[in-house]
Amino acid sequence: MARRLGLLGVAALLALALVPPVAAQATQPPPAEPCDEQVREDRGDLLDDETVCELADQLGLLDAFDEYATAVLAYVGLGVGVGVLWLLVLALGTLWPRRYVRVSADERVAEIDAGETARYTVTVENRLRNRPLGIVVQTGEAPAGWTTHVSMERPTESGFLEVFHGTDSGVTLQGRKAAARNTLSAIVEVTAPPSATHEEWAELSVTAIPYKRGEPRPRKSKTVQVITLLKEHQAKVVIVDVKHEPPEFKPGQAVTSMVQLTNHGNEPSLELPVTFALNEREVETKKVNVQAGETRTLQFMWSAAPGPNQVRITLGEPAQAAETPATA
Repeated sequence: MARRLGLLGVAALLALALVPPVAAQATQPPPAEPCDEQVREDRGDLLDDETVCELADQLGLLDAFDEYATAVLAYVGLGVGVGVLWLLVLALGTLWPRRYVRVSADERVAEIDAGETARYTVTVENRLRNRPLGIVVQTGEAPAGWTTHVSMERPTESGFLEVFHGTDSGVTLQGRKAAARNTLSAIVEVTAPPSATHEEWAELSVTAIPYKRGEPRPRKSKTVQVITLLKEHQAKVVIVDVKHEPPEFKPGQAVTSMVQLTNHGNEPSLELPVTFALNEREVETKKVNVQAGETRTLQFMWSAAPGPNQVRITLGEPAQAAETPATA
């Protein structure tokens, strides 16, 4: 009996000895999270941003590198960024079309008369380094009544000139690093119908289509636009100069006024009325024919009045006038 009571007493003492630590442990606050603000301040490391700290904790960098977690995370991010950039460069290099040909035109706009032909020189160059290319030059569809024609010429190594006619003819150009020429000249002819008016015009696409291993590569084609306009036909007569002979005169003296006219247009001016007026009074009207690009001189005779004499020359309808003072 006494033995049992002794054992119970020992057990009670042990229980009383263990209760305070267990109670104290139960009353202690739970351990703080590694990315709490206070913990980050106590750590004194570079993980001052909570989002960065949580990312480092999720990747296990806090446990592995402690205060160096920020640097490790930065290097990891830099490596990922460089890898992504390199993949983008590789993708662009694979998807971006390599330049096969270069196309240029000496003149892109020309004016012609109805029934005439405009000629454009289009230069095509093989841009590949060492690989030959077949080149076919074609034009787009011309307006109704208009016609097009393409011929290509290329100096050969022997000095002869190869000429290929027709829109489906082609030549083979060597690479730009080869000894042979890698350029050609295509002559594109655009002909307007005889009945065309100056309101009509033609805009055509001249396309160089490369052929590689006998197969066309339309996605590698290059195009240049050429525009053919019809000349507007009209006369443009202007007064160039007016002179008086003699330059100084007395009242009642006979004076000759010489009027110089030039037609800057591309059509003749037929029966153009030229009116001479002195001091607001019409003296004489003459009709003159001035061809395109021609210069004509008309003379008007008159008698000087006392005081200032005002000479006025008027061209056609609507009137274009030139006034010159003359003093008696």
